[in-house]
Amino acid sequence: MRNGEPVKERIGIVLYGVGNVTSVARAVEKAGAVPVLVERPEDLTSVGSLILPGVGAFGEASLRMEESGMKDAVVKFAESGASVLGICLGMQLLFDSSEESPGSRGLGLMKGGSFLLGADELRFGACDIRIRGKAGFKVPHTGWNEVRFKSTWPLGGTGGGKYYFTHSYHVVPRDARVTAATTFLGPGGEGAGPAIVSAVAEGNVLGVQFHPEKSAEEGLGLVRRFAEMAAEGGKLG
Repeated sequence: MRNGEPVKERIGIVLYGVGNVTSVARAVEKAGAVPVLVERPEDLTSVGSLILPGVGAFGEASLRMEESGMKDAVVKFAESGASVLGICLGMQLLFDSSEESPGSRGLGLMKGGSFLLGADELRFGACDIRIRGKAGFKVPHTGWNEVRFKSTWPLGGTGGGKYYFTHSYHVVPRDARVTAATTFLGPGGEGAGPAIVSAVAEGNVLGVQFHPEKSAEEGLGLVRRFAEMAAEGGKLG
């Protein structure tokens, strides 16, 4: 408490040097928390939780974080038990790699990688071949779509809701247990066509493929719940 008022949760927003974080910062403010732009490892000492925002290219974001020392700093921050939420590109960065940028390393907080939407995987012995086929849906996947949350998702909304997407790559976790929500990409969306992983959760580390900051009240509610749960000692679960 400060002057009779509760101290607001300070949520760091990592700057990769790419993309626009204004909408994320505005959503954090509307959720009742204080957004803090984070560029250097020492900036993490002033925040209790962290958001990896969702605009830009995997390789460039990874390189910028490597050069600034933020990559190792974010991993240590997450390993301390503090809450971390990855949004779109930020969710993909939680994993090991991305087909978008071969050779670039993610944070490795979850095992797996990101792959191009609509590409099929063919296996011939020890060889893996990725090909583009007729996906049956538009790439990039852009617009509002249904997200079906599982009971393992700690930020509420279990059962589903519509959120805004814009992406060409999707996450494939090595451990299916981290999958906390799925979204169908076929015509009509609801139960049609292939499904992608649209949210992940493992302890204090969360990720969403959609953009909650662009998803009206549903998205703002998710950011608010993240801020509230992070404020409870900075940990989730």
